[in-house]
Amino acid sequence: MWTWIWLLLLPIIILLLIEEGSQFIWRRYLKNPQERNDTFLIRTFNSIKKIQQKYRKDSSH
Repeated sequence: MWTWIWLLLLPIIILLLIEEGSQFIWRRYLKNPQERNDTFLIRTFNSIKKIQQKYRKDSSH
């Protein structure tokens, strides 16, 4: 019984992994390199910088 469930779910999982991989490659490598501001790491680093600037004791930096 479980074997049939796994055999039915396996193609769906493989197709989802292929889809996510192709979307990652499309966004990361084929898009314009100047449009990288929307990536997760860039947004995270920018928000950390904004928080540091907001709460910095000496604002002359």
